[in-house]
Amino acid sequence: MNLSIAQFTFGLHAGGQERVVADLATAFHSRGHKSLVCSVMFEGQLADELESINIPVQCLKLKKSYDLRGLFPVLRYLKENRVDVVISHGTIGSLIPRIAAVI
Repeated sequence: MNLSIAQFTFGLHAGGQERVVADLATAFHSRGHKSLVCSVMFEGQLADELESINIPVQCLKLKKSYDLRGLFPVLRYLKENRVDVVISHGTIGSLIPRIAAVI
């Protein structure tokens, strides 16, 4: 069964947490799943790396990671991509995605 797996993070700069996101996305993709990465606030150099191996990356560019108005773009993203699994990384970039996943 192939799943649509979306990972959410604060940004995609080259750091430890971001490297985990990229490595997991690559592993999911190599196993035939639809792997998606969504940055809540900032893009970064890892976005280019992921897109070069056909893993879609989206940056929502929310003004604040904890603003509940950010629910609408996250919900739209989840619905448009028919996401089966949501993985959120970190505390700053994961509040809104966690709430959206429950909804």
